[in-house]
Amino acid sequence: MPPKIGISSKSVISESAEVGKDCYIGDFVVIGDDCKIGNNTFIDSRVNLQNCKIGDNCIIQPNVVIGSDGFAYERENENLKLEKFPHFGKVVIENDVEICSNCSIARGSLSDTVIEQGTKIDALCHVAHNVHVGKNTELTAGTIIGGSTNIGENCWLGLNSTVKNKLSIGNKVIVGSGSSVIYNIDDEDIVAGVPARSIKSM
Repeated sequence: MPPKIGISSKSVISESAEVGKDCYIGDFVVIGDDCKIGNNTFIDSRVNLQNCKIGDNCIIQPNVVIGSDGFAYERENENLKLEKFPHFGKVVIENDVEICSNCSIARGSLSDTVIEQGTKIDALCHVAHNVHVGKNTELTAGTIIGGSTNIGENCWLGLNSTVKNKLSIGNKVIVGSGSSVIYNIDDEDIVAGVPARSIKSM
């Protein structure tokens, strides 16, 4: 982490937000109401944080958005007009997480979106509402995770992989680059392709 401590005068921090000890808050960062930032966390320029809790020793690179509403709409009327589904959840980022530039992590609708301890998220990733990512998992650049999907611990998702909503991915899973995951994946499997299928025994 860059050896910086302090809060930029160009940042905007809600009076109800809490920022821990030995943090760095960069230029043009926005931290919304009731957000909590742990100790020794580095938040680079132009990050927008809403409805979230960030743990200790985290690194948030430039232009990351955490805690905005997810993409959730319902067709309520006979005319099929789309109505926005309200979001009440938050985003919980545990300790020792790094999120690279230009990522988006949506808040949960009814439950929280959770990124567990030690996970690393590369640039240009999107994590939708209600997703749960386990410890020490790697999401490489361009990965997209659909809403309400659970990803286990110690997984690796390759470049530009896409995971459908409402899936369960086990622990120690490898997803090949460019894969489209539309089925649940068991622990320690290796999948690749469109749609992604097991290649562990090949």
